[in-house]
Parts: sequence; structure tokens; C-alpha cells
Amino acid sequence: MQILIVLGGTGGHIYPGLALGEKLRSRNNEVILV
Repeated sequence: MQILIVLGGTGGHIYPGLALGEKLRSRNNEVILV
């Protein structure tokens, strides 16, 4: 599955998105962070 995650400009928005992206990648998904 291909997943796009769009992150905001502060750490409070970026870090949860990064953690989610890592978890999804570990489950063999293609993740793009913007």
C-alpha cells in the first residue's frame, strides 16, 4: 500500500507522523513523508 503523510511545521506534529511512518514501513508499506 502507498501512504502519504503530510506533516506540520512544529515538533508536536512531526514526531507522531514520523513514528507512524516507521510503523507502517515495518509492515511493508510504502510511506512518503511531506
